[in-house]
Amino acid sequence: MNLATLAAPLNTRPWRLISLLVLGFASGLPLALTGQAMQAWLTTAGMATATIGMFSLVAQPYAYKFIWAPLMDRFEPPFLGRRRGWLVLTQLGLAALIFTMSTLDPLATPYVFSAAALAVAFLSSSQDVVIDAYRTDVSPTSERGLAASLGVFGYRLAMIVSGGMAFILADSLGWSNVYRLMAMIMVGMAVFSIFTPIIADDEMQTQRQSDFSRFAVMVLAAVLAFYAARTALASWVWPAEDVMPAARSIFLGLLPLSAALLTAEAAGRLMRFKARKDVSGFIYMLFGVLVGYYVGDAIASVLNTSVTALITDAGMAEKFVPKWVDLVQTLLILSCVIPGAYFGAKLAQFELLLTPLKNYFDRDAAWAFLFLIILYKLGDAFAGSLSTTFLLKGALFSQTEVGLVNKMFGMFATIVGAIFGGALMLRLGLFRALLVFGVLQAVSNLGFWMLAEFGKDAWGHLTFSTGGITQFLTGNKELGADMLIDNLLLAVVCFENITGGMGTTAFVALLMAIAKGGHSLVHFALLSAFAAIGRIYVGPISGVLSETIGWSDFFIFGTVMAIPGIVLLWRMRKKIVALA
Repeated sequence: MNLATLAAPLNTRPWRLISLLVLGFASGLPLALTGQAMQAWLTTAGMATATIGMFSLVAQPYAYKFIWAPLMDRFEPPFLGRRRGWLVLTQLGLAALIFTMSTLDPLATPYVFSAAALAVAFLSSSQDVVIDAYRTDVSPTSERGLAASLGVFGYRLAMIVSGGMAFILADSLGWSNVYRLMAMIMVGMAVFSIFTPIIADDEMQTQRQSDFSRFAVMVLAAVLAFYAARTALASWVWPAEDVMPAARSIFLGLLPLSAALLTAEAAGRLMRFKARKDVSGFIYMLFGVLVGYYVGDAIASVLNTSVTALITDAGMAEKFVPKWVDLVQTLLILSCVIPGAYFGAKLAQFELLLTPLKNYFDRDAAWAFLFLIILYKLGDAFAGSLSTTFLLKGALFSQTEVGLVNKMFGMFATIVGAIFGGALMLRLGLFRALLVFGVLQAVSNLGFWMLAEFGKDAWGHLTFSTGGITQFLTGNKELGADMLIDNLLLAVVCFENITGGMGTTAFVALLMAIAKGGHSLVHFALLSAFAAIGRIYVGPISGVLSETIGWSDFFIFGTVMAIPGIVLLWRMRKKIVALA
């Protein structure tokens, strides 16, 4: 029985649409598990707010997935047909890693826990790449709008489950059991993916599958060489951990990675693998990242004493000085890591990355638009980066209330805001919509300031029947009394999510307008990555800042940080009007 025969019962229109809905759900499920749900877990475990802010860095793969996306397109697992092999592999990997997170204690093993979360974000962003490509390949041109809307709907449903219902369940089951449940759901997603519609073979299928085996050999050779070299060097060459530990760390990082690169190159040449430069280019990038890390760490070590003295002389309270020093060190390292990755790619002539970058920056006002993309939602990013921690730790709401209001009601409010924003854009146009929605986004941050100032029950409350929901989800009739919903919390969350949805609608329209042209797909991915930079990298700053100045002043600061984006937007009004 050939693939075409197997595909016949799977390629009906109803099953195709159902599959796209479920795959959208699979795409959205892991996001909160390295975002707001993880933040809630860390908060209830008693982790310091500054440290929780640092954990936002595990989301970095979502910003840089465009780098390895071409590799997943270029190489194809030799089973289950086009795209579906990658789907099953990433989903099973996600299930295993989410289960691994459920077995860890974030306070006892923070580095292992953060590494597992980073790996989940990497596989989750990789799954997004495959699902986006699968949706495009499997949908007829006439159905692509419907396919996209089903994917978004499934994605939002998953966010309600992992970012809303998970909070309710965590109050009764604990976060470890909630993560185990999410891992089981991901296993179900992998099984479902086996039976999704099959994409017809094309003339390059055999070549892609043949190349995948060579790609896998190169990757396996690199991994084995790295660990073999590191083990040998750590055991025989530099076994003493307390002898020049900084130099030892560099030694045990760069040399094994060099061995991995050389081994992968040798394996590719032996197999006469024409696409080996794509794989080695990616390893060169990792090499650049590691070099950048060590350079940044060395600079931070040299400046450590001066930075400590400077912060102390500025009048900072003694208990906050180490946290600000750690923050400065983190920012210095990040400022070296990203250029290191770029120079590593340039050294290897990694054209999959360099060509779209060059094409974008050759355009008129490329840097100005880049700064606008980063700054436009910066205030929103500051206010939202620790919103869950604030509601649980600062305002003392329960996990059930936060999950119900901030995650479930908030998600529906975002959808309403997106629809309303899209309708208003038809009348306002791109520039005026960006301006009005940007101001509303900034004002919405003051709602959290009101919560910080006036606290719970300032506007009274209403009763919401959650008892039946909790009993149904857990199967325990003893759990889940009806609860009181704070009216101010409900108003703040709904207003913030409605304005955020409106702002996001206009912002995506801006990205589409900038990206249109001969490289629209690649440029949109790049611009989306730039947009994520602010959201990801404000986390460490937010954690330290909120502990230092308090929640009320922190949300005022977040509102002020929205102003530069609005000012830049106004200065670029002619260029934006010209885009429309």
